[in-house]
Amino acid sequence: MSFQVLGLQFHLYGLLIGLAAATAILLAEKVVQNFPAQKAVFWQVVSAAFLGGLIGARVYHVWTDWPLYAQNLSQTWQIWNGGLSIIGAFLGGVSGLVAVVWWQKKKIVWQQIVFWMDVAVLCLPIAQAIGRLGNYVNQELYGLPSTLPWAIPIDLQHRAAGYQSFATFHPLFAYEALGMLICAALLWWIKQKKTWQLGSGRFALAYFAWYGLFRSGLESLRVEKVLIAQTSLGLNQVVLFTIGILSLAALLWKLTQQGKSKRVPLTIMTIMLVVTGLLSGCTSESGKGNAQIIDHSTHTVRLSRQATKAPLEITVEVVTTPESIQRGLSGRTEIGSDGMLFIFPQISQQVFWMKEMNFDLDMIWIADGKVVGITPNVPKPASPDLGPSQLQRYASPTGVNMVLEVPAGTAKQWQLQVGDALELP
Repeated sequence: MSFQVLGLQFHLYGLLIGLAAATAILLAEKVVQNFPAQKAVFWQVVSAAFLGGLIGARVYHVWTDWPLYAQNLSQTWQIWNGGLSIIGAFLGGVSGLVAVVWWQKKKIVWQQIVFWMDVAVLCLPIAQAIGRLGNYVNQELYGLPSTLPWAIPIDLQHRAAGYQSFATFHPLFAYEALGMLICAALLWWIKQKKTWQLGSGRFALAYFAWYGLFRSGLESLRVEKVLIAQTSLGLNQVVLFTIGILSLAALLWKLTQQGKSKRVPLTIMTIMLVVTGLLSGCTSESGKGNAQIIDHSTHTVRLSRQATKAPLEITVEVVTTPESIQRGLSGRTEIGSDGMLFIFPQISQQVFWMKEMNFDLDMIWIADGKVVGITPNVPKPASPDLGPSQLQRYASPTGVNMVLEVPAGTAKQWQLQVGDALELP
């Protein structure tokens, strides 16, 4: 979403990210007011951490989502379209912080690095909550389909492959924003009580424990995520969970070294982490899909046909995740098997297009193992440069939970008809 002022074009996503950054910087400046040595180098530290965080956030996102940019390198730095990874921001920001401390002291002073990290995590949760509004503007970071009262509508062009027939989804950005505000409230309460000292590392460990476990739980609701090969686990989900567990263990160890009177934050933090972990880890039935079938695995399936008594056994490549479904056969010069079988979480109307296809196809629409429609001889795009809005859509005749794509003319060759049956292993 963008608008013009005095001939200049502004992107609302970018403005919200800028507002989030400005808020974090102002809060951090307030925090270091009583620390003269740190106040003197404040802007040097902020500049290095901000620049490193911005670069890291974009580089990590492009790396994990490389298939989206491999053919569109010009979009690599178009951050106003979304695509800033919090994990990359952490890595880049810490790298910038280490670099500036080394430049100031001509050596790495870990005490200074830990101090600045404690300051940063007091401000980051509030900035994240503001920045997540940008995800709402860009209609990204939403979860599984939902009919809850607070579910949000997503326009068709922004819906993940396999979910085009759903209108409303879990607002993951809002869940994360709420979790970050709770985290910020707790950390600032502890600071005001002077229970922990800046530079002890406890604030940083508490933040990383909270965010790592909370966000990894939310990832179970996410529609679009980069999966670890041959599993249903997201890459970011595993990374964040690992960070969360290690940080929580380190925090608990530190807090158990304190006196009994200092353990109030320990109890609060543990309870809140358990509660948020349970809440964010809940998923709906529609998110389970076909967990017993591994994405991109090859299976032999049987077609029972009305035209002949002899069943037909074929080999298909099965895709089950939103990312694999969205990619489909795009960019391939051949299928590599008898066909590609798309499996969806539940029966609903599906819409396909032939983005980056190099050959013609037959589309066989299947509901609960029964062929309910056949769309033959679907042509490849006239030009590989056509964008999604220029491509023709092909919709299933009714609700389906499977679609079998085979080379054009195959359905006729196999003598397939509506009413034939497909049996999975």
